Amino acid sequence: MKTEKIIYLLSSLLAMLFFYAVVSKMVNYQESLREMRNQVFPITVADILVWLIPSIELGVVCCLIYKPFRRVGLWLGLSLLSSFSIYVLLGVNEVFDRVPCSCGGILWKNSSYWDQFWFNMLFIVMAVIALWLHYLTDRRRGGAQPHQQIRKEDSVKLA
Repeated sequence: MKTEKIIYLLSSLLAMLFFYAVVSKMVNYQESLREMRNQVFPITVADILVWLIPSIELGVVCCLIYKPFRRVGLWLGLSLLSSFSIYVLLGVNEVFDRVPCSCGGILWKNSSYWDQFWFNMLFIVMAVIALWLHYLTDRRRGGAQPHQQIRKEDSVKLA
């Protein structure tokens, strides 16, 4: 039971982060579009990503708050945070010909890339812990969740 509460808490914190990101991008759409077009990829890609990223983030929020899809939400959130952190690291290490904006909303107006990176790392660690706890819970229950177990009558006989 304690493990479930920790998973719920970590998932809720991640959901709040992604919900903030969605709201921030949609409320300040013109600024988000301008910042996205300032990135290192072509404008046509930026025009797609300005809608695609918040849509994915909203999907992550939905998965994180709906228990049957929580693990999927954790994996998607971990993937987004990891991808963005790698992108930030590439910017900090001057891999690109210019430093793109941080695009982190109100939280990051006066923060450095390193501040943003370490903030992301905190949430990456939260996602990893929640996924690990899911794994341990499954092992204690004897493998797959009851709804994932194959019943004998559902299996097909070969031969």
